[in-house]
Amino acid sequence: VNLYPLNAQSVTEYAIAQHFASRANPELDLQIARYEYKVCPGDILNVTMWDHPELTIPAGSYRSASEAGNWVHADGTILYPYIGTVEVADKTVREINAD
Repeated sequence: VNLYPLNAQSVTEYAIAQHFASRANPELDLQIARYEYKVCPGDILNVTMWDHPELTIPAGSYRSASEAGNWVHADGTILYPYIGTVEVADKTVREINAD
C-alpha cells in the first residue's frame, strides 16, 4: 500500500498530473473500434454445426475449453470431421465463417 500525504500543494500537483494523464486519443479509439482478433496457433475454437448435432462436440458442464473445442495446431490448422484440415490461422472469425 502506498501512502501519499495530502495537503493543498500535493492535491494541486495530483490534479495537474491527472489532467495530463487522461487526454483523449481519437486515433487509438478508432483503432480499437476496428480491431478484430485473428486466430493463431494454440487457440481453441468451439465450432457449432447447426442442425448437425453429430458434428458438434457435446459441451457438458464437466468439459474444459480444451476438451470441448478444436485446438489450432502449430501449422495454423484444425481438423474437423468430414471436412478434413481447415486453415484458420491469421484469419478473423468472420473470415473463417465465410470459408
